[in-house]
Amino acid sequence: FERGDYSKALRHIDRALTIAPFRHKWRNYRGKVFMAMGRRKDAIADWKSVLKEHPDDEEARVLLQGVGID
Repeated sequence: FERGDYSKALRHIDRALTIAPFRHKWRNYRGKVFMAMGRRKDAIADWKSVLKEHPDDEEARVLLQGVGID
């Protein structure tokens, strides 16, 4: 991700989530990758799903606020 290879990062995260879908922090990270790729709706969907399942997840809340969603 830091190197700008967003497609590769997304493949790795998706693979990890198929193995351990309960890792909601990975969905936060995938949302960041989506944003870097210009896929705002996908990022927001990931972060909202994290908050739905884990309402106390501060990272997802901050990430959503960063795109203007409270």
